[in-house]
Amino acid sequence: METSEIVSILKEDFLDRDGETFVKARKEGRLGWENGISSGAYSEYMLRPASQEELIRNAYSVAKDMITAMDTPFRVKISITGKKSATDGRTVFVATWYFDDKDLSVGEKLDIFVGLAVHEGSHLLYSDFSLLGKVPCKAVKYLHNVIEDEMIERKLGSAKPGLACFLAATKYYYFGRYEKTLEEKPEEIVHSRIVRALDAVFSLIRYPRNLEAGVIPDFGELLLKVRDILTPYPESSSQALDAAERIWDLLSEEVKDSDGGKGPLGVTGSADDLESVIDTIEDALKEIGSTAPGVDGNGIPSALMCGEIRDGDSMIGDICEGTVEEGSIEGSLICHAEEDRQEYFQGLQEIRRYIPAIAGALKNTGRDVTLINRGMRSGNLDTSKLAEAFQGVQTVYERKGESKAGRSGVCILVDESGSMYGEKIHAAKNTAILLEQALSQAPNLSVFIYGHTYEDGYNKLFVYREPGYRKRYTLGSAEARSGNVDSIAILEAAARVRKYTNDSILFIVISDGAPCEPPANVRSAVDTLERHGFSFIAVSIEPHHDPGMMYRNNITLTDYSRLAIELGKVVKKAILKNAKRQTV
Repeated sequence: METSEIVSILKEDFLDRDGETFVKARKEGRLGWENGISSGAYSEYMLRPASQEELIRNAYSVAKDMITAMDTPFRVKISITGKKSATDGRTVFVATWYFDDKDLSVGEKLDIFVGLAVHEGSHLLYSDFSLLGKVPCKAVKYLHNVIEDEMIERKLGSAKPGLACFLAATKYYYFGRYEKTLEEKPEEIVHSRIVRALDAVFSLIRYPRNLEAGVIPDFGELLLKVRDILTPYPESSSQALDAAERIWDLLSEEVKDSDGGKGPLGVTGSADDLESVIDTIEDALKEIGSTAPGVDGNGIPSALMCGEIRDGDSMIGDICEGTVEEGSIEGSLICHAEEDRQEYFQGLQEIRRYIPAIAGALKNTGRDVTLINRGMRSGNLDTSKLAEAFQGVQTVYERKGESKAGRSGVCILVDESGSMYGEKIHAAKNTAILLEQALSQAPNLSVFIYGHTYEDGYNKLFVYREPGYRKRYTLGSAEARSGNVDSIAILEAAARVRKYTNDSILFIVISDGAPCEPPANVRSAVDTLERHGFSFIAVSIEPHHDPGMMYRNNITLTDYSRLAIELGKVVKKAILKNAKRQTV
């Protein structure tokens, strides 16, 4: 076949895709409204964030919605701070380095992010992950992944054509950068002939625009054979694997040389040489940024994260992924503490014998009481007065009622600042465990436990116990961390409590009385909350400031036996005061 004829054939996309972005999407039964968007960015029509951080949040939110729209068979998490690329079958990992590209518009950045997420979500829908461990040859694995990437995008374009717009944006950017490099820096692309051959196969399948003029004369006949193998295009992971093995067999034949020298593609036919080829092309493609979405890598290194996430000054990645929440006060974050079983049990062993002192003081406190009124003229007949009833006595009835104790609550806030290091945080942790164990036995009592610190520019509130979050051993992970702005922590914890209840709350602050702010700020926060159903008591551990400057009530921790007795009295008094009874 003449070279000109081969060029003519290969220039025509054999997969019937959009000739501009090389994404196949169903055209039937669609409104086509997106074709009227003049900006060129699909997402710019919907969202116009004011900052880079807002853009990342918007991108994450839209990506989650799109994954939901794809009807994945299980809940999928999107991660932008993970250690692996692509998807592990449950989590979709998305790189963000392109957010720093000043040549991209806001909408284009968002489209690319969502496109990457949608592509990996397509793997969850259409890929057979059980095949991954059955492909020992690295080159076949690479080819399989390339073929499967196109397969899943074709399937999604047919089932959810609206999402193909995001895939198009991603392909256009990733592979378009490769095209630009081919034009401007061809020396970066020139490797051995086998690498160029693999690259040509990759371009044929994923982005034919990158089949520059020099490739077709060199590999035209080879690419025609590859087209034959891929026609019709594979419809499943197993078919993709079969095609990958056949293509690699084809390439291997081009490599082999009966004399032991280099074959037509520039390398020997040894197994080691064939295997090493794929390392070269993967590295080359990664360097120029044209690695196809979904190609397995070694993770998301810092170079693949945008500055907003990489620099560590922002918690945007954690906020997006839901590992932390934004608090009600600007600059506050809510973090859910993890469990530390060993540390928890160590503390429990040290304070176990003091638990009855508090639990005993609270015995019968806050319980509902049944009331029986006898000698009534109406009600239920009192069977102990049958004789009087026979004699005509009218007061032989009884009435039963119930005195219901109102609910109340206790909020415990632990200072986890750096000044609490050593014995102080150990004592604070044990005190919190002591209260948790004792108060959990009291009826009609809600218990909230938090810790706090100030670090990385945020006031962080750690959730140890609240409705919906009761991991048993979380207090074992409490530790001395960094600074502390007690006034904000107190207000944030109170706002958190008010999300769950309007009951009167006894607020116990465990600290060393050394906030990184004037004590008057703490007193102001306390005074404000005491006007809204909170009563405060400080448990002070070697206090730096006089606790009276911040709190009206204070217990200084000297030993657990005395502390347990005093806390039992304080908590009992607060419960009796707050638990207003109602007779029914």
